[in-house]
Amino acid sequence: MSAIIKESKVPKCLVEILVYGIQENKEAIDRMNANIQDQLANHKKGKLGRLLWYVDKGEKTVEEKKNWLIENSHSRYQIFVPENYVVGKDYIKTIFSKIKKLDDSFISAKQFGLTFHNNDKKHEKLQSISEVN
Repeated sequence: MSAIIKESKVPKCLVEILVYGIQENKEAIDRMNANIQDQLANHKKGKLGRLLWYVDKGEKTVEEKKNWLIENSHSRYQIFVPENYVVGKDYIKTIFSKIKKLDDSFISAKQFGLTFHNNDKKHEKLQSISEVN
């Protein structure tokens, strides 16, 4: 397990891809990591995204791993990706396209007069992107 991230040293980014898994699947995770890192490096908005992962020997449940990832994430949007997910060749391009559409829809709604409040516990995740399946 990697060291705890100090909030003051991590700048906020637009999107973090939150990968979780177990060490026995490390090869698949490493391949996915390399693929995503390549795509981020080659995309014009790639500097707006980053990877954060939690891989252990199975000590933590998936929910505990996700909670740790959320607590240590410093981004506007988070995307959960399980260790066995196959990343397509346009994965990063698609993510930034979907975020642009989402942001545009929020802007349009606000221009129409619709406002968003985060004081309702049931709707706290209104602006977060859910798990990839």
